[in-house]
Order: sequence, then structure tokens, then C-alpha cells
Amino acid sequence: MKEIELLFELKESLSSTLDKLNSNQDLKKMGEKYTEDYYFYDPLREDLKPDESYSLKKCFRIRKQNDKTYLTYKIDHLSEKGIWQYSDEFETEVNSFETSKKIVDLLGLKPLIQVKNRKHIFVKDSFEITIEDVEGLGLFLEIECLNAQDNADVSTERKKIFEVLDSLKLRVSDELHIGKPELLLRKNTDRFI
Repeated sequence: MKEIELLFELKESLSSTLDKLNSNQDLKKMGEKYTEDYYFYDPLREDLKPDESYSLKKCFRIRKQNDKTYLTYKIDHLSEKGIWQYSDEFETEVNSFETSKKIVDLLGLKPLIQVKNRKHIFVKDSFEITIEDVEGLGLFLEIECLNAQDNADVSTERKKIFEVLDSLKLRVSDELHIGKPELLLRKNTDRFI
């Protein structure tokens, strides 16, 4: 599935942000989730480990979300200027976190970093709006195009996401062109698991 989303750092408090979103009649509150993402790298594959700037072009993770576990492989697509545009995301639910972790270990993948995150999720039309409180990083706003088809026009969907952002009236940073694992790696290299 094509993952088209934009990430911003929030420039206001969690309570103020949630007050605004909860009072917005155009949004449907979907609830709250707690996720723990465990990222792994392959010491034998250059494309499955961070480069010198801690960027990840491809990544593999195990996600614990509430009482469920998911395996995910992501391939990032960049613009000609090297700016992230979208990802191809392949995800499946599995029965056991511990068994999945053991299989990953036996395959020779090494732990890279762990991202712990409390998410407050809202939906507007075909967009998911997520307020993320990331341990060690702070507050973020992620807006994702739901069910983007493989043939979706990325620039059109990105424009729609910016329209949703404008409608929310939240104070945010410029678009971040990297993900939370990369932000954590850049902030503090001793966060490697």
C-alpha cells in the first residue's frame, strides 16, 4: 500500500491541541493507542541500515499496539532533491511479539532503535489526523491519506493534506521530511537498543 503522510512538530501543548480537535465538528474522534515500535537493521545490507546522516531508505519493524503485534517493511521514495515523498508499506498482523522477535534475531537482523508513542487519532473525510506524544522527542502531528491506492498522485494527495492541516488551525513546524526513528537517532545516538 502507498503511504502518503506529512509529519509536523506541534508548537502548542497537548491539552490545547486536543481541546481544539475535540471541539472541531468536522472531525471524528477514533480513540487513543499506545505503540512500541522496534526497528531492526541488517549489518549485511547497506539499504537496510541507516546512512551516515541516520536516514532510513528501507526499514523493518515490529509494532506492539495495545494487544496486537504487526510486522512492517517500508520502502521510502524520495524526490530528485532527496526529500521524502511517500512510502510503500507492507504490514501484516502476527500472533506473537516474542516469536516474531526471535525469528528476526535468527535471521540476523540487529536491534536499531525503539520508538514509544501515545497516539490520539481523529478522522476527517479520507484523512487520519494523529497527535503523537513520542517519548524522548515531544509532540507531533501526522496527517495521512487513508487507503491511498498504488496509482494515487502523490502531489495531489499532499496538497489535500495541507488543506486539512490549514483547516485544523494548529501551530506546527514546517513539514518534517524524516520520520520519528530518524529524529530519535539524530537526537541521541545512544538510544540504539
